[in-house]
Amino acid sequence: MPQPDADLVPPQRELDLRTLIRLVWAMRMPLFIAFLLVTIGYWGYWLVSRDAPEAPTYGRVVQFGFDGVEQRRYPNGSPFHIGDLVTPKLISALYDTHGLAERGVAKAAFANAFAIERYSPEYPFIIKRHEQLAETATTAAAVVLQEQLAAELRHAGSRAALLSFRPLSSVPLEQGDIGKLLLDLPKLWARQAVEDYGVLGLDSPVYSPALFDEEKIGELEYVVALDSIQRKVSVLLNGVRAGMQMPHANLVRDPQSGATLLDVREIVGDLMAQEVQRLRADVVQLGLAKDRPALIRDYEHRVGELAAASDVAATRVATLQRVLMGRGGPRQGAGLADGQAATMEEPSPIGTLAAELLARGDEAARLSLELAAKRTVLDALKRRGDREEQPPSPPVEVRLTEVVSTLKGQVAVVQRIHALLSRDNFAAGGGLYHIADGGLVISRPEAWRPSDVYIYVLLLFAVATAVVIVGNAFGTGQTDRAS
Repeated sequence: MPQPDADLVPPQRELDLRTLIRLVWAMRMPLFIAFLLVTIGYWGYWLVSRDAPEAPTYGRVVQFGFDGVEQRRYPNGSPFHIGDLVTPKLISALYDTHGLAERGVAKAAFANAFAIERYSPEYPFIIKRHEQLAETATTAAAVVLQEQLAAELRHAGSRAALLSFRPLSSVPLEQGDIGKLLLDLPKLWARQAVEDYGVLGLDSPVYSPALFDEEKIGELEYVVALDSIQRKVSVLLNGVRAGMQMPHANLVRDPQSGATLLDVREIVGDLMAQEVQRLRADVVQLGLAKDRPALIRDYEHRVGELAAASDVAATRVATLQRVLMGRGGPRQGAGLADGQAATMEEPSPIGTLAAELLARGDEAARLSLELAAKRTVLDALKRRGDREEQPPSPPVEVRLTEVVSTLKGQVAVVQRIHALLSRDNFAAGGGLYHIADGGLVISRPEAWRPSDVYIYVLLLFAVATAVVIVGNAFGTGQTDRAS
């Protein structure tokens, strides 16, 4: 293909730095006018768009104090999320409670003004520490550090949240009103969570001091009275254990004695292990009774019934063992555990028989122990009838009265502590939360942002480039026509 004549190709002009400077200087007036127009237009629009100053954002730090908040669970196990504090139902109730409709506050704008986010003053320190570690970390270590950072931030922010309110133009509220709203909204949440949803779980059982009635217990035979005390103490301790599962129960003290539920458990346990056991040993070994012949007849009847029941239980155990071995049950020396392990995936006749054998074995052992205890009391009563021995000093009646009086006092302590752990107390006293020290947090928007300046500089550069390109092209055309 023939090449075009060199004279027909327009000469290519190279724009060096000196030429560019001369060109810019020659176009100083157009550039100045362009810069002036851009500056007036950009910052004029910036001022007009921000003619009305943005309202500040008000907030309060809500700290959660219930057990399970780190796992995002309420004490009763139901899921918890900080968004529970700003549900439409709660905000609507807050709107109605404060009569904001009569004050001309738009309900939709009022609801949109609330926000909540996890909060922790430790966030900056945690992030800075991880940034320092990441500077010298390898790629693999950086991934691990990132996961650790996320976990630490989640844990640090699990116990607090920043509840904020940003009023719009249609929400004409003063700072004092907003501060009160941010106090009342968590109260509504706590009341609803406790009363409607039962997030604190069921109240622990509480008993009246009448559980240990001196008069009724005093009418019983000594050994029967001690058995009754044993059963009632078991009931009391079950209630104490249930109470200790309530949030912060171990920290609440009886206002009269200063005791906690843990103290009650220890006092009652020591009383049973020492005084009651010694008293029972005296009563059983010495065969003490108010009406010995009647008590002997009663125990002979009980021993007979228990012996029969124990024989029946032993027979059932032997029968189950024969049936199980006949069906190819647990190998000799393997024990029942292997037979049960074989049934973990799906039930089988052998697994069912093995479970039944364990249950019947437990029943037979319990009956055997109870029978032995009753026989011990019966033998002691009969020996006491053959030869009289000196009764212990102080008398059994006095010691029983002291034991019952102590137990009644501990029940009263549990009652008073339980009153402080009631649902109403948790809802009104802030058991689920409390407002952090520092009061109302006010954050005002910045007058200008660095991004505004960055945009302005980029806009100047773009306009300058366009003016130079157009001026260069215009200058080239003039030169061509002149030549």
